[in-house]
Amino acid sequence: MTKQLETLKELSERVGLPVGRLRNLVRRNAIEYVPVGARPMFPQGAFDRFLERSIVRPCSEKMAGRDSNGSKSGVDSILSGHKNDAENHGQSE
Repeated sequence: MTKQLETLKELSERVGLPVGRLRNLVRRNAIEYVPVGARPMFPQGAFDRFLERSIVRPCSEKMAGRDSNGSKSGVDSILSGHKNDAENHGQSE
């Protein structure tokens, strides 16, 4: 029979994170757990689901280099050789 719940220590050893970091995830309700008395116990797959929710995915190529308004970012303009606003208006930086 497979074990359905893991302790903090067991999960820590399995995933290679310090117990304190896992406790912090529990305090923030960032990871699924089952309170057994005062001890958090982790159901199978809880850490994998936490990882899946936490992955930062790259933006699509269509949006790469755009700011939150959809305009080209200054970095892209600089890298593509466009002059910045100060240079366009004859002002020195």
